[in-house]
Amino acid sequence: MNDRALLYKYMGPVFIGEDMTQFDVTYSTMADFTAINSKNDKAILQSNTSKAWLEPDGTVIRERKNLGSTTWEGPVYNDTMCLIANAGLCVKNAPYIYASVELADNGP
Repeated sequence: MNDRALLYKYMGPVFIGEDMTQFDVTYSTMADFTAINSKNDKAILQSNTSKAWLEPDGTVIRERKNLGSTTWEGPVYNDTMCLIANAGLCVKNAPYIYASVELADNGP
């Protein structure tokens, strides 16, 4: 990742769900989604507050999003997301991609 790619990135912890599970993430401050890398091996999908985006037929919606220098693909969920666990700076129903795939950048 070059310096230009890092320009609009936030790197650090984010806390998600009812138990405020910590994930170390890199997300673009210019994007409308956060990508949570499912390779972190955390049980985020076991959260009682994590809600999947569903198609009318009940299948989970998958998104492919370019977040700066990286493209992520995976199912989309909403949950409470905080920058500081149990202390505020939280967004309820924040969308995120539970990304099992990090794809190579297709852009310049």
